[in-house]
Amino acid sequence: MTIGLSIWVLVDSPSFDEFLDVIGADVPIFRSGIILLIVDSSIVFLVTLFGCCGAAKENRCLLTTYSVSVLVIIIVAIVGVSLTFTGNMDVLRGPFLDSLERYDPDSTSSADKDIVNAWDSLQQDVSIGTDMNL
Repeated sequence: MTIGLSIWVLVDSPSFDEFLDVIGADVPIFRSGIILLIVDSSIVFLVTLFGCCGAAKENRCLLTTYSVSVLVIIIVAIVGVSLTFTGNMDVLRGPFLDSLERYDPDSTSSADKDIVNAWDSLQQDVSIGTDMNL
């Protein structure tokens, strides 16, 4: 369901905007977030497929692939949680600063316009102050 909704939002953004207007919701959705949802949903689907087919066929290779994939997902989740709880976001700060350096409202390239729109939307939605320590 997540992958279908994400593809709908990515392909038919005006229709999704109309849907949000009808229900009275104001949800800022960024293109990169939707692409991330599609990638995550696809990975979950493939891992689940490996497990299901491996169990049905009693195939050792598919079950091993499934087990290793689940182990990698658990390790990534633990790393994400530890980064969140320790507050050590220096790993993530670099790409944000790089995109901020590319902020140029007068640029004509579509990639730079996406960066400008993302930062402008972020600044409107969140109060940027000294909390970020940029």
